[in-house]
Amino acid sequence: LRPNHFMASYRKGAVLLKMKQYKLALPVLEAVVAEKPEDARAYYLLGLAYDGDEQLEKGIEAMQKAVDLDPEEIKYHQHLGFMNVRKDDH
Repeated sequence: LRPNHFMASYRKGAVLLKMKQYKLALPVLEAVVAEKPEDARAYYLLGLAYDGDEQLEKGIEAMQKAVDLDPEEIKYHQHLGFMNVRKDDH
């Protein structure tokens, strides 16, 4: 895999996220969205990583971007809703 290849970076970010290595996933996923700002899935993963790293506001922003880019994807709306409820609880 080429280190700067979009899908390789995307998968690396997804694996780090699955391993709950949020701090390591964040720079990888930030680079992914910088490379492909039209990719809703990348913003979704970035939102999950921010959320896991307890950066709820940034997580909400990234998840909202995922919703804006792909409003048909239900899981983006669900996660955004869950995050907003938690925000309102604080």
